[in-house]
Amino acid sequence: MRFATSIVKAITLASFGRSIVASDSSYTQNRRLQTDDCVLYVKIVAYDDGSESQEIDCYDETYNTFSKITTVRGSDYIQGELLKRFEDGHLVSGESTLVHKGAYFIGGEMLVLPSMKDARFGRKSNRKLRSRRLVSGTRTYMPVRITASDSSTSSSAATISNKWFGNGADALNYKSQIEACSYGAVNVQKYSGSGVVNGVADIIVSTSVNGRDNSVVVNAATAVLSTLGLRNGPDHVILCIPPGSSGNWIGYAYINSDLSVYNNQWCNFPSIQMHEIGHNWGLAHSSEGGEYGDQTGLMGFSYSQDEGPAMCFNAAKNRQLGWYSNRQVTVTSSWSGKIYGIPSYQSSSSSDAVIIYIPANTNGSTEDYYVSFNQATGINSGTVEKRNRVVVHRRSPGTGYALSYLVFDLGSGQSYYGAPLSITVTSISTNYAEVIIGSGPNPTPPSPSPPTGSPPSPSPPTSSPPSPECARLYSAPSTSTPVFSPTFSSPVSAPSTSFLQGSPVNAPFSSPVNAPSTSFPQGSPVNTPFSSPVNAPSTSFPQGSPVNTPFSSPVNAPSTSFPQGSPVNTPFSSPVNAPTTSFPQGSPINTPTTSFPVPSRCPSVAPVVVPTRPVSDPITSAPFTSPVSSPVSLPPVATPSISPVSSPVFVPPVATPSTSPVSSPVFVPPVATPTIPTSKPVQTPSVLFDDPLCIDSPIEWLLTKKKGMRTCAWVASNPTARCRKRKVKSLCPITCSSEEFCSTDAIGKFQYGSNLKNCGFVRRVPSKIQARCAKPGVASVCRATCNNAGKE
Repeated sequence: MRFATSIVKAITLASFGRSIVASDSSYTQNRRLQTDDCVLYVKIVAYDDGSESQEIDCYDETYNTFSKITTVRGSDYIQGELLKRFEDGHLVSGESTLVHKGAYFIGGEMLVLPSMKDARFGRKSNRKLRSRRLVSGTRTYMPVRITASDSSTSSSAATISNKWFGNGADALNYKSQIEACSYGAVNVQKYSGSGVVNGVADIIVSTSVNGRDNSVVVNAATAVLSTLGLRNGPDHVILCIPPGSSGNWIGYAYINSDLSVYNNQWCNFPSIQMHEIGHNWGLAHSSEGGEYGDQTGLMGFSYSQDEGPAMCFNAAKNRQLGWYSNRQVTVTSSWSGKIYGIPSYQSSSSSDAVIIYIPANTNGSTEDYYVSFNQATGINSGTVEKRNRVVVHRRSPGTGYALSYLVFDLGSGQSYYGAPLSITVTSISTNYAEVIIGSGPNPTPPSPSPPTGSPPSPSPPTSSPPSPECARLYSAPSTSTPVFSPTFSSPVSAPSTSFLQGSPVNAPFSSPVNAPSTSFPQGSPVNTPFSSPVNAPSTSFPQGSPVNTPFSSPVNAPSTSFPQGSPVNTPFSSPVNAPTTSFPQGSPINTPTTSFPVPSRCPSVAPVVVPTRPVSDPITSAPFTSPVSSPVSLPPVATPSISPVSSPVFVPPVATPSTSPVSSPVFVPPVATPTIPTSKPVQTPSVLFDDPLCIDSPIEWLLTKKKGMRTCAWVASNPTARCRKRKVKSLCPITCSSEEFCSTDAIGKFQYGSNLKNCGFVRRVPSKIQARCAKPGVASVCRATCNNAGKE
């Protein structure tokens, strides 16, 4: 018996459109053998915690039902195998078909295969699918309000119509935003059909909703629409499911289909409306860290907001849709010009760009790259991240279904060398950014030249770039590319935090006596001593570089310790000259031999051209002459007499510079474990695997619903087998030796208080990210999200 004739009990005319009543009789556990091919579709479900799931359903055109494919032993294996075939391109959502001589349907919810052995796959011509891929022209939409036996869609049909079509009663709605973002390429129209009022069908099904899987209501509703002749009429059928179904899902759609489904009030929000219809058009998710993470466009997260956020799609999606085709510029070698934001598309000229497309195979790349300007005004004023910055995306080659990834973002004066061609932003204006696309990923750096002024104050390293890729971000250098070791003769700094390791470097006027044997100066003398010193220095150690040559034999180096303070004044007698403001210009005697660790993360801000001040001792060498004898126990004085004598007992090094520096120092303290590297770094700093921010998840996480919670200690007991899964690698990067996950969010759900959450939930509400990252273990799992919190 045909499905429609078995379920339809009555047809009534409701106060708002036609209503159909469908019974529950066909949703029992009755089995029905599969006799005809069904069409395979990829179903992508979004949940309110930011997570998602994918499954393969088969659409039975005879009975108008979507059924999840499973086997007698469960669905995990068969679903994984089918999803892999879709990812490899062997199957196409909406075109590929499946038939199995031993398969059977259970109600309208599941198609059970005895095995994969006898499954036969085919492909059918789908003219409607091909026309759907051409996302332009007039397209008709029909939202459907549903009343079940125990629940009804909360909004009235009139309200739903306003949320999709505006009708002059809603400022930001699906129609207004799609037509604005496409600049009229898509003309959104209400579907007109029997019983459809103002574009909305209002139907009744007698099946219940509370606690049941939403597919029961979906199949009942599509059966009713088929009876009315409405199922295959519109370009898009939109089901607004009453509240109460099982799970925390918010919406889903079938790839390359005409059907999208929303959980009650989510049917009214423009971001998820555009997101799910985007799936109908063949768009995959926009990713950054997690699969939904790119919030520059609408294939990332959806938002429970009625009038926003006002956003469009990213550059990779726009090229797939065919929008702004007259402002798409393909670059394989070099280009320079203005990249306009989507809101200023009509202000651009034919020589400008909205989308820069760098195709795969450019300089050996295996992926397509896109460059665009994320202008945060007008129709894109609600873009959640990277506002008014140049953004770089990548995806697999072509314009078919594929995830896009937000790789990097740049401000004025910054460059990115991680793409097939270098990308430099020279300036950013309100409507556009001026950009130079270079000729290769490894431009030759200019020759280094000595600094002409004082080096800048040292600044602590910042966190890694927001991109999961290790990219190099530089301020456009005017003279040379900085290195991590001195490559010219002038020393770059005096010590800033550590102590002298050897003899004082200022020249005594006559033969020096012994230095202290056990103690060291505790204070800072203020004048040149007159006779035997009586007190130790009070505070800090020398801050300037030594410059004077001793007139005779050097004093003895301390046997155990070294000065703790820095003298503060110039002696009353003739002091030796020290530099005034800048650092010594002469050559250091030796080069340090101890390497400084390569940075563990890519720099997130542009380095200066001149190397910054070292954080430890200067690069120096041992004195040329030996100490005369063992030090005695007398400390130097702090309070001098009225006038100095000719033979000081112990002349402390000077701190306050005199008027002019002298020539290169020849008597310098020995090396004291320098921390500046002795050789140049590689072009791109590598991510060290001992990065302190990269650790295994310290909290439990969900392996699968069936297998339950696991820890990285469990993984460590058999890493060869258990690290095969990408999810496990992302949660346990140390155990699995998977350093590529050190700067990305982990995949899957983890223990969050008494609940299970994922990183999508953590970053879903920007104002709550920092608080959520403060929860135990969250920052170690959601590395990208928590590391970038507060930086937007």
